[in-house]
Amino acid sequence: MRSIAFSIIMTLMSINLFSQKNIWIGVDAGVNFDIYKINDEGGFISTKPIVAGQVGVNLEKEFSEIFSLGTGFLFKTYMEGNRYKNGSFFADSRAFNSLIIPAYIKIGQFFNNNLFKISATAGGNFVYNFDYWDDPNEWFGSSTFILNNGITVSDNYYGTANLKRYFFLLHAGGGIEFTIFKYCRLGFMIKRHFGFANVVEISKDYTTNGTPHPTASLISTGDFTSSTLQFFYPLCRKNQSID
Repeated sequence: MRSIAFSIIMTLMSINLFSQKNIWIGVDAGVNFDIYKINDEGGFISTKPIVAGQVGVNLEKEFSEIFSLGTGFLFKTYMEGNRYKNGSFFADSRAFNSLIIPAYIKIGQFFNNNLFKISATAGGNFVYNFDYWDDPNEWFGSSTFILNNGITVSDNYYGTANLKRYFFLLHAGGGIEFTIFKYCRLGFMIKRHFGFANVVEISKDYTTNGTPHPTASLISTGDFTSSTLQFFYPLCRKNQSID
């Protein structure tokens, strides 16, 4: 808890350092696609990302029409699961809930008399695992099913989640914002997030039509792609207060 408290304090201090002008507060909600690194010599396990979600609040300080800095608080669920190629069967469940504190830069350009803005962003995230305990969360199970191409799969799987209490990510992305209601902005943003430490590990032994394959592994380092809608409201515009 000391780590998350320190991060919150530093975030609030950074917000306080901003001037009272050109600050935007926004809500952020959307869909995530959790990405696993797959080692599967059998070649039957799919690389399709697992769907998750996020919601949160952002604060951005504009230093010019082109450059701004941002931070905030985002709540995200990390998922664990897998899918087989040519299969409709898909098993997934919650691995852990997390709090993400981003710090990012945004560079953009307005077009069509400030009607819309295209921007690029990059930064880092501090991620705190709400479900971390002294011992990692472990699970196991088995299943048998038939793929769409008629192949019968039987598997045994076992995994470990909550391997880190907190970890760090880097992200980069871009999006578009539209000016609405004269002063507000509605945006769509896509970001790719990159991690460096294992947070979920899954091993899987499986057979196809009775033929065994080498043990496969699926590892998450916290990587995910986010696709979110953002609504920003100006706390105070340049050289003009909001009534």
